[in-house]
Amino acid sequence: MSEETVSVDDVLQAIQQKNVGRAKAMFQNVMSDKINSSLESEKVRIASQVFNAPEEAEVEEPEYEEETDDEEVDVESEVSNLFDEDDETE
Repeated sequence: MSEETVSVDDVLQAIQQKNVGRAKAMFQNVMSDKINSSLESEKVRIASQVFNAPEEAEVEEPEYEEETDDEEVDVESEVSNLFDEDDETE
């Protein structure tokens, strides 16, 4: 495509003249320009957030509930009980 700027009015004019090939090329050019402009703006916004962020960003750590003594389980006795039950079923 050429470097000339194509407007929506130019696309509509090509459609009115029933020049479908030219209208299609112009439409693609207009859309490409709009997409590239939006992408560039978004890149600038993200870059400014990344590089202008405070040096010490606070990271929120998840809170964990502490286990109490009541909730402790004697794993050793539980495992031995399981093996005892298996021996009885055989």
